[in-house]
Amino acid sequence: MATSLPDSSESTRSEEVRAAVDAIDRGWRSGHPQALAELFDENVVIATLGGSVLARGRAPCVQSYVDFVRASRILDYRPADASVEVWGDTAVTRRSFAIRYETEGATYDEQGFEIFVMRRCDDGAWRACWRAVDARPAKHRTS
Repeated sequence: MATSLPDSSESTRSEEVRAAVDAIDRGWRSGHPQALAELFDENVVIATLGGSVLARGRAPCVQSYVDFVRASRILDYRPADASVEVWGDTAVTRRSFAIRYETEGATYDEQGFEIFVMRRCDDGAWRACWRAVDARPAKHRTS
């Protein structure tokens, strides 16, 4: 059975999706997560991989990033390269990540996995409509 290579439009869409996910990372890491609003669908959901909803709607989802950035100092963040699958105007990205951060005087190391479901909107922009995240329990580090 022959395998066909993706056409250039599929490759372009994959790169656009990857760029949108990278923009989400830059947004919260820059210390200005309010800028994420334009990258999230108005009905976005953030949930655990187990299905528990953590935030529903653009404003609460952006606020979850705002709260984390205000409460924490990011010492290191290393996302793996995302795999991207595109079907028309819908895409799914999957990647692992490692993060080290300080909050309330303690330092934590987490490793996790996240999935973004992205949709291409009428204006041509790719926006996150679902983010599922699974972070392994943070390990407290003594300073």
